[in-house]
Amino acid sequence: MVQANLRFLKRLDLYKWEKPFQLFLNLPADAEDKRQTNLTFEDLPVQIRDIRERDSPPSLDDHGFAVRTFQSSVAYEDMTRPGVVESAYSAEMETLLRIEDESITRVFFFDWRLRSTDSDANHERLNLNDVTKFIGPAIAVHVDQSPAGALHRILLQLPDDATELLQGRVRIINLWKPLLYPVEDYPLAVCDGSTIAEDDLAATDNVRQNYQGESLQVHFNEGQNWYYLSEHRPDEVLLLKMFDSSPTVRSKCCPHGAFKMPDLADTVRPRRSVEVRALVFSPY
Repeated sequence: MVQANLRFLKRLDLYKWEKPFQLFLNLPADAEDKRQTNLTFEDLPVQIRDIRERDSPPSLDDHGFAVRTFQSSVAYEDMTRPGVVESAYSAEMETLLRIEDESITRVFFFDWRLRSTDSDANHERLNLNDVTKFIGPAIAVHVDQSPAGALHRILLQLPDDATELLQGRVRIINLWKPLLYPVEDYPLAVCDGSTIAEDDLAATDNVRQNYQGESLQVHFNEGQNWYYLSEHRPDEVLLLKMFDSSPTVRSKCCPHGAFKMPDLADTVRPRRSVEVRALVFSPY
């Protein structure tokens, strides 16, 4: 177990009458409201348990996350080559998902990200449209898709099949793993989704040039249980559930965010990681 700071959305009265938002675009020079965001965060100390020390392994249905061993055949050098993650690597991750749940009928990967704590990656202007470039870790605790955002994503990506697909179980699952070597700093903190209260989650508009989605920002609650995977290896895939339409599972989603490990030497290697995001369909 470690104690470290996690970044949460503050519980402000502002959000009672103004929806949280963040803009990833340039505003017109004559815009009356020049705010890029109304999000205000606070860094709070949290006890973060080691997944390896659990008596039983976590599961997607009960906790919103799981860890699986999987050795990828895709070389690190190939990850930034156009088309490689979308084809070869995503095919491997689909295999892993189908091993996890044999009832899956369809998997559709709609996004992926390379992340690094290298200074170059952190100081470059964030370009969410170029997925072959490394970007910095996501520090603020969040859930990638709200329920409304998940529905919008399905209608956007699979409009011809959406009506049929929505008759069954729909999940959004991220698959996250380190590259090159084990994580030494900025591991991913994950919350047991069954310990999240409804008012811990704040639907947030994310506005880009050609797309508007909705995610969930997260308020701190003493009842939340947080975990990380110590010395997270490149052959260990962390499965994170963003959304689940099943009415019977204990955990609907997995809030998560990267955090700085306390008391580390300055010589730690930068964290490099890859994550892919999938729409996962199966019968109820």
